[in-house]
Amino acid sequence: MNETEQLYLLRFRYGRTVEIFIAYKTFLNRQVKTDENSYCHNDEIVKQITHTLLLTFYSFVYSLFDKSGTDFISTTDYYVESLTEEGVKFREELIQIWNKNKVAISKLRNNIGFHGGLKLKSHDVGYSALSEFHPFTSELIINQLALFFMEMDKIIPPTEDYKFHVSPKDRALLIKKAEDLKQRINDKSLDNVIIALRKLYGS
Repeated sequence: MNETEQLYLLRFRYGRTVEIFIAYKTFLNRQVKTDENSYCHNDEIVKQITHTLLLTFYSFVYSLFDKSGTDFISTTDYYVESLTEEGVKFREELIQIWNKNKVAISKLRNNIGFHGGLKLKSHDVGYSALSEFHPFTSELIINQLALFFMEMDKIIPPTEDYKFHVSPKDRALLIKKAEDLKQRINDKSLDNVIIALRKLYGS
């Protein structure tokens, strides 16, 4: 099978999504220089950019599943019969994650993400959406995307190198991480959520 135009565009969008996530994690973990001679003069600026990058990440996730554009579901449906059993599993899990969180992600994207709301109350709607999905959801999405595209690449090599892509030797680690993230997300205890929020916002 050949790489269709739709798959090429989906991979392109996936690549940009990962790059935004890498930038988010870089700022989240304070791997940036902060002094009067740098663009980031202090930690408050770093923290604000961290928040902005998280909003941008979820906006990119929205775009991955946007039926009017690069749609993960319809694009990958064409290849389902050619995917490995695990590839199909990873795809189904991604669709489940999207369906569970798409309303909140849409609120975020449409009010404080790529698009801004017309009224001030739009900010309240957008920011409140962050409380509608678990703080580790972003980690799980990027983890499962990596696993899925690893399987897709087996049957149809990408036209362009991802540059950042994980190697097959990381596969077992990603699967283990996915199980850990699912367990954390299903743990509804307050302490777990508070710890996750601190990690999410770098506070």
